[in-house]
Amino acid sequence: MIVDIGLGGMDGLALQSKLNEMGWEVPRIFLTGQVDVEHAVLALRGGAATLIRKPYRNETLLEAIGESMESSIRNQAARRRKAEVAAKADTLTDAEKSVLRFLI
Repeated sequence: MIVDIGLGGMDGLALQSKLNEMGWEVPRIFLTGQVDVEHAVLALRGGAATLIRKPYRNETLLEAIGESMESSIRNQAARRRKAEVAAKADTLTDAEKSVLRFLI
């Protein structure tokens, strides 16, 4: 998702916060006309993939999109693996779980 920090009405940071509340884990690229350190920090801490200052080169935006998509794919794979491990752990007996605690 490409969003301008300075949107009218709900700004980009408020939108990001709302998406986070809803559990949307979509990569976000923020565009801004002026770099404000406070907003940049809030955007990145809130899960933004990157922040690009306007005016920007098309190549810069395309690079950011590619990197965000690759990161999203890696994160999705990690979440799937974690869910698979958790599902397998749920099938263990209590005795197996107590042994597992000593192994990890």
